[in-house]
Order: sequence, then C-alpha cells, then structure tokens
Amino acid sequence: SKKITLLNNIFAQGKDAQICLKSQGPLKGFVFKHNIIFWSKGKLFAAGFLKNSQMDLDSNLYYNPKKTAEQVTFGNMNCKEWYDEGNDLHSIFEEPKFLNEVNYSLDSLSPAFKIGFIPIDISKIGNFQSVFTEK
Repeated sequence: SKKITLLNNIFAQGKDAQICLKSQGPLKGFVFKHNIIFWSKGKLFAAGFLKNSQMDLDSNLYYNPKKTAEQVTFGNMNCKEWYDEGNDLHSIFEEPKFLNEVNYSLDSLSPAFKIGFIPIDISKIGNFQSVFTEK
C-alpha cells in the first residue's frame, strides 16, 4: 500500500475531471493540501475517487466560474455534506486571480495565499538545455 501526497499544485481545466486517483492496490492515505483547482467543465473528482477513507483534504482553493460553492459536488456529496464529513474545513471557493492563464501566475492579492499556496517558479519547469555539453 502507498501514500500519495499532493501539495502546492495548480490543477486547471481538466476535460473530464480535475482530480483522478487510480491505484493498483489499497492506499495508506491521500494528502491533498494547498492546491488550486480551477475548472469550467467536467467533474471536480473522477468517479470512484472518494472511495478511499484515509484522505486528508484541506486548505485548497476551488473555483469554477460557472458555479457557486453550493453548486459544486464532491462525488455524491454537496458542499455542506463534504464539510460535515470533515473535509476541506480550511479550503475556500474563490476566483484565484490568475494574471495569466497560460502560465497561471497569480496576482499579489490572490486568495490562494490565504490557503498557504506558495507561487511556483515556472522558470524552473519544462525542458532545459542539457548541463552536459559535447566536447
């Protein structure tokens, strides 16, 4: 069995679902904190995602410009039922204030900072010239 931890990520505009968790066997736990989840189509969580009882989801920012917080569903649960189960008690549903939806940089007044999100230095992401040079 495994433990999966996802901290300080941006999940944006997934087609069918924003978060999909597939495991070959039982999980010891799933930690999902300080993430931004931004979507306008598809589901928040893929089918079967919430069947793991050892989850720790909290301090996330969720936002769908086409829905209110009350309209968002977490599997088969509405927002109140989700919170009543003890999930995402310190999470928020607010527009993240992206400056740019290409690289997802954030405005300095973004509510993402309220949930402990740390800006990602995108200059260190992607393909880089090899540190090895041919001689």
